[in-house]
Formats: sequence, structure tokens, C-alpha cells
Amino acid sequence: MLYLCIPAYNEGPTVGLVLWNIHKVFSEFSREYEIIVVDDASDDSTTETLATYGRLLPLTVIRHEERQGYAASLDALGGAGGALRELDALWRQVYGLSDALWERAVVARTEVAGLRI
Repeated sequence: MLYLCIPAYNEGPTVGLVLWNIHKVFSEFSREYEIIVVDDASDDSTTETLATYGRLLPLTVIRHEERQGYAASLDALGGAGGALRELDALWRQVYGLSDALWERAVVARTEVAGLRI
């Protein structure tokens, strides 16, 4: 089983497309997968979009009732959170991003790595 972990905040316009593209890729393989999304108290259409896709895909949603931030979303993913932080560090190294630039990218919610939306 492969678990795909996605932290999300106010990603209503994009989260459905990301989930459907994941589904398309995995439908070509026989490997089982589960998508886990941490919705960090989104106040747009993210929650409704996740509910719709939750009926169609192997999707688990963890919802924060109050905004807790990116780090808390990773922590909510348990062991996977550490792997995501390691992925962040790897992408910073690969692309030569300074910590200051990386923090600006995170604050701006820029798509930088993997399943970060």
C-alpha cells in the first residue's frame, strides 16, 4: 500500500485536479494506494471538493477546525510528516533554495515539490 499525503489550505480550485490526476496515474498500475489530505480549516470550497472526491477515490481527510499551519498539518500526518519534511529539505538542496527563499515560497503557497499544493 502506498500512502500519498497532502497538506491543503484553501485549495478548492486545484485540489480536485490534483486528486483526479493521482487517480489517473494509479489506475494504470495494480498497486493499492490511499490519499490522505489534511485540510487545515479551509474556508473556500476545499472541504466540499474533498467530500465529493472522497466518494470516488481511496481518500481519507483529516480536517482541522481551526487553522494550525503547514507544520501542524505535517504533524497530523504522523510518521509521514517526517518524510514530507525530509522531502522539503531535499528539494531545497536540489534547487539550491536558501532557507529564507524557501520560507517565502511556503508562505506564498507556491508549488515547489511533489504533492505540495
